Amino acid sequence: MQRFYLMESMSRHSPPAVASACLFIACKVQECVKRLRDVIYWSIKIKTRSEQFPRGEDLLEESSRFQAEKKLVLQKERDVLRVLNFDYDVDLPFKYIIQLVKLYGTSAEQQKDLIQYAWNFVNDSLLTSIHMEYNETDIATAALHLAMLYSNHELKKVPETGNPWYTHYGINPKTMVEICNRMLEHYDVEV
Repeated sequence: MQRFYLMESMSRHSPPAVASACLFIACKVQECVKRLRDVIYWSIKIKTRSEQFPRGEDLLEESSRFQAEKKLVLQKERDVLRVLNFDYDVDLPFKYIIQLVKLYGTSAEQQKDLIQYAWNFVNDSLLTSIHMEYNETDIATAALHLAMLYSNHELKKVPETGNPWYTHYGINPKTMVEICNRMLEHYDVEV
């Protein structure tokens, strides 16, 4: 959805309809089959929650409002696919976190802690635009750096060169601090 709105206007494309379309596309891509009617049913329920209807409205599939929503979501699905040029494969930093920890970690306990902390930082950063501004190896390195700060664990140096572990993917230390600070903005803290 973020990639879509980098190229298209929110005023031209309703965010709730685009969100429903992105969810429907994600279900297809991840082979987590959900019927369109289920996606629409739940998106209507979420959009219509209020004090009078804390669980949202129940609409029958035959209703004109349901059909209008279905038509809109299908149109937005086509728009998203067109704008993204059918490229919805996003490389996330998780595998790089695991690679770094396995290469430079020490004990199994330390590895588990570091992976969990870094994983949490990456998950929370998915709510930001960081993943569109930096590559996944730099994000993984920064998340792992934060994980080390918060868990009080250290990673070993690169054995062949004696360089710090974070040089493995070639990140510039300044870039690493930038990404760390961007991640911490979410928590209102700074490195």
